[in-house]
Amino acid sequence: MRRRLLDATRGGRLWWRVVRENPVTATVATWRGGALTMPCPTWCAGHPDADVAQHPVDFAHHSEDHGLTVTLAEDTVEILAVGISQAPLSTRGSVLPYLTVDAGTDGCVRTTPDEMRALADGLESHAGFLRRFIADFEPLRAEALEAMRPPGFPKHLPPLAPLDGEDP
Repeated sequence: MRRRLLDATRGGRLWWRVVRENPVTATVATWRGGALTMPCPTWCAGHPDADVAQHPVDFAHHSEDHGLTVTLAEDTVEILAVGISQAPLSTRGSVLPYLTVDAGTDGCVRTTPDEMRALADGLESHAGFLRRFIADFEPLRAEALEAMRPPGFPKHLPPLAPLDGEDP
């Protein structure tokens, strides 16, 4: 394997990606006791369940998931994991690679490039909304703090007790 510098088609960002130099295959157990060997695309992250017997039409390649890591209430979680999948022997739908997104629903959802672009546009719009929402919230919080300040208590001092579980 070697690293190659790739240029993004949208956004003009550059990143490093590990690229296989030699073709890789995956051999998986089939439900009738045989084995199936298929070539893996360069983006395939491997087949950890290769020893679990499956029907050939259920064979699939999956890339690594790339999610947004956020910290909320002192807990780090990953949201909106996206990736690539392909079921080359599928009897339903396309056998070509497709995009997936885990939006917190029941598993990953198959999406088209246009749907993924719409998701990205929606996230940009929502980020703007969140910034405006925070800007509107901060004066409300300051107003509530002032309403709770005892009469004659100096404004340059912090409140007497922590609010909302904040550390004193």
